[in-house]
Amino acid sequence: DLSTALDYHLVLTDVAQRAKQESSAPLDERMRLAIASAFQDHDLSVKDVGLGISCRMRKRFWIGEKRLCTPIWYCVETALAAIRKLLPYMGEAHIGGVHLLERHGLQEVRQNWEDHKQCFLRICEECGLCLSEIERKLNEHENACEPQRQRTIERWNRWAMRREERRMQRWWHTASSNPRGASTATRELLIRRLIEKWTKREVRLKAQAAVLKQREAEKKAKEAKAAEAERRAAWKARSWQCYKHLTMEQMEQIPRNV
Repeated sequence: DLSTALDYHLVLTDVAQRAKQESSAPLDERMRLAIASAFQDHDLSVKDVGLGISCRMRKRFWIGEKRLCTPIWYCVETALAAIRKLLPYMGEAHIGGVHLLERHGLQEVRQNWEDHKQCFLRICEECGLCLSEIERKLNEHENACEPQRQRTIERWNRWAMRREERRMQRWWHTASSNPRGASTATRELLIRRLIEKWTKREVRLKAQAAVLKQREAEKKAKEAKAAEAERRAAWKARSWQCYKHLTMEQMEQIPRNV
């Protein structure tokens, strides 16, 4: 009834508030203490309420506005064990794509996402969900956000180059502030470092272009495979329509090469 629903709502609100109070402990420990103390104070048990726990994680850089949603656990210890596995990938949800790349770099961010995906898929598999279907949906969301992700990477590259140019300008100004001017060795050193920076940038851009080209080729190959499967299915359907009215004796008389 309504009064029971309100009581349960108060208990869940109390659990959320208590879990947020102590931020120094890990999330799973805070949730364990909050659930135990809140249900004890309200003289209820987890089974009475039918408590279910799930996680929703935002990864806008990789899947846009979609969220990773775990299954619902009705066992508190199972839920907390899964949350403990996901904890390393839950931080920095408020940081935008450019600032995320600035802080960690593209390779580290990509590796973190791949590890997060594998952890999430293992948890879903342990709950008995269809692993291939979940992986397919994840790949669809990730491919749909590829243009936006590339634009973010381009902005990050431009920002990194501007920062490096400003740093080199300050260095050049400091080195040439001597009335006698910068020495030939200093100028050569600065020029070499500028060339090295530009070379690394070109290598990075070529690597990104190669990855993008490879993904595009894989996408086209999948589309071609799906089109071939659809064509074969249509051919089988047409064949069945042509021969479904025949008896077995009539079908045996049909030449094999037809």
